[in-house]
Amino acid sequence: TMLFFIATSLSLLAAGAALQVSLIHSVVVHNSPLRLPSTPDGKTIRGRKHRKRINFCNRGAIGVVAMQKRVGSISLHSSQDDIENDSTRSEAERLFARAKAIRDSLPPPPPDRSTLTPTTALRKVTKQSTFSLTDELLSNGYNYRLYVDIGREQGTWMDPRWGSSGRRIEMTVDISLRAPIEGTQGNDASSSLDILASNDISNRLTKTATRTSSLSPINQIQSAPYARLKGGFDKMAISNGGYCIESPSRSVSSSTLRFCLHVCGTQSSSGSYGDVYIPAGYLFFALPYFGMRNIDGKKQMSLSTKEGTVTVKQMGWNTGWWREESRILGVFRAVPLDLAQQRDKF
Repeated sequence: TMLFFIATSLSLLAAGAALQVSLIHSVVVHNSPLRLPSTPDGKTIRGRKHRKRINFCNRGAIGVVAMQKRVGSISLHSSQDDIENDSTRSEAERLFARAKAIRDSLPPPPPDRSTLTPTTALRKVTKQSTFSLTDELLSNGYNYRLYVDIGREQGTWMDPRWGSSGRRIEMTVDISLRAPIEGTQGNDASSSLDILASNDISNRLTKTATRTSSLSPINQIQSAPYARLKGGFDKMAISNGGYCIESPSRSVSSSTLRFCLHVCGTQSSSGSYGDVYIPAGYLFFALPYFGMRNIDGKKQMSLSTKEGTVTVKQMGWNTGWWREESRILGVFRAVPLDLAQQRDKF
């Protein structure tokens, strides 16, 4: 009897649970809460057991529906994220392919200048510039860059209207002194015939020296084809000249380097320099000279780092009679060419 009672109870519980599950399913499917049953005449049965059971079924159905919505929203968001990730990945691949195509179409980069030796870098500059010396001149002779500043100087005999506004002309000239100078006396200097200057240049340089001083043989001085004016936007043609060492005494420390260059002048130039100009003809330069020195196992000329004078020969009455006068045209400095090229980058 006891076993029969237990079996009957379990059957009833199982039937009730199945009924509640079916009721929850019907609420979820039809999306309408359960109501209390009513009698044939329309009155609602207000049984306590019925009310508790219906409320339980409604709560269960609401939980199931909420869970379904949450699961659906999660799946929807995950699918949208997958779509966005796929589109971002495809866009990145497209941009990468485009960048690679652009990179492949570019020309190869130039060689790294840091790997070039100083000599190679300087040779590259001289080959591409009309303001520089040739490779042959770079390997033979003493090379300098002249920084010339043309303008009115105190005590000049130039025309009073010349450079009266204060304007100036700045230019650079690369020169090469053809032969080493072993001494300041004519008999001691070693020079060959192929490096000697012409008689015309020799006569002109001789007139610039004092009569009591002695001169070394006048050798050739060669220059770049053009002087560099206005930062390279203008130029002036230059031809070769000559140079010598003037020694007032036997002391080398009191000597003077004198040289001249023939220029075409700036009067025919397209550049505008106002009331200052460089006249066509020979320009004469003078700078203190301190002899020869061994620098890094190579003989070099020791020149003053201060400013020297630039003069021009013109006829005038400033000495009291009509004669050729030496008139100051400006000043200049001479810097070894390798140092100047490293600083100027040309």
